[in-house]
Amino acid sequence: MNAKQIYENTLLHTVTSKRHSEEWKIERIRLLISHGADPNAEVDGTYPIVKAAFMREYKIVELLLDEYGVDLAKADTEGNTALMFASFDGDAGNANVIDMMLMRGGTDAINLENKNGDTALMIAAYNGNSKAAHLLVGYGALAGKRNKKGIKASEYAERNGFHELANFLKIEETREDMLKKEGRVHMGTFVEAKPKIALRGN
Repeated sequence: MNAKQIYENTLLHTVTSKRHSEEWKIERIRLLISHGADPNAEVDGTYPIVKAAFMREYKIVELLLDEYGVDLAKADTEGNTALMFASFDGDAGNANVIDMMLMRGGTDAINLENKNGDTALMIAAYNGNSKAAHLLVGYGALAGKRNKKGIKASEYAERNGFHELANFLKIEETREDMLKKEGRVHMGTFVEAKPKIALRGN
């Protein structure tokens, strides 16, 4: 293992450490990257941005996106992306980090599928994460997609008792069908309403 690989291993372990404060981690991450660690490097079948989202280290997610432009299409061995992990829970922190990801280029990864064929929207729907679902749809997530078992996001929400969310997703499915028949590209209501979205801090 060369020095660069050691730094990249240390970077990942820094993200996942539970013994140190977020501020300490951010300072160490900056130091490791300045010494040559690639924030997009795969380590042990995953990536720093994926682990940070999984562990709800949202300031680290923001750091990796804002300062280092990490690739949100990176996924772990099961095909799960940072956007998918952030879609699990419905707290305000998750909604904020999803919004941040999507405004910083996450729309390219919005309809990616994991090994089960699930998208971030399906994961949000399964868990009743209405805030995440509305954000994802607003930025172009496809409600009509089916996973490898043939299940749509609305069906996950319905099965798990999230009926209001299921109804919202069904309406979006109808809208997608109409756009398709008209030969128009589905971009998401936020993107259609605001063609030029300014990045935060700009």
